[in-house]
Amino acid sequence: MLVKALKNVLEPFRTIKIETSKDLKTKCLSKSHCALLLKGNSGKVEPYLKDALTSLMAIYQPKGVVFATMDATVLLASGLEEYLPVHRKGQHRFVLFEKMSGGLKDEATTTTEGGGEGEEGGAPKKEGRLITSIAPLESTTLSYAGMNDVLQKVVVSKSLKPRKIPALPNVKTRTKKLEEQEQQKRQRRTEQQQRQQQQQTMLPRGKRKGKM
Repeated sequence: MLVKALKNVLEPFRTIKIETSKDLKTKCLSKSHCALLLKGNSGKVEPYLKDALTSLMAIYQPKGVVFATMDATVLLASGLEEYLPVHRKGQHRFVLFEKMSGGLKDEATTTTEGGGEGEEGGAPKKEGRLITSIAPLESTTLSYAGMNDVLQKVVVSKSLKPRKIPALPNVKTRTKKLEEQEQQKRQRRTEQQQRQQQQQTMLPRGKRKGKM
């Protein structure tokens, strides 16, 4: 315990390592905000990127943002990949999760009917299904400025609304077969977006989305 406490003092800003779907859900997605770095190599991140992350953690961890990393050379986040830039070895990717509602299934909410947390006389209400949203950084050339821009717009100014995803991502071992499946998902999503854009352009100007 003493060693762990001392390590936390000496290294106050550390990222959480994601290796399984359970890790992703309990350590990242269940939090209000989680910034995930998908590493494009299996070694340590470059010094410039480590410095950038340390600076960002100093700013945003006090605001409730959790920072995590995942080795994307051996792991694949199914249900997330299609929304991110294509995985290429050596290129890192960055995405910010924002929890929309719900929580872990085995958790109860901190409130009770007829009383506060832990108070007698009220039955605890269980949280609903965990639902999350994402704000990915479109560039694979990561920098302090690019990552900070996403964090600032989502967490601070709230000028960027993250996109809701239909299901929680699952962490799997990266294989050629899974990569092909994710590529097919990406292609279907691209085609769907193109159809929607074509339908939008065919509408009368006054009925187009976002027009009054």
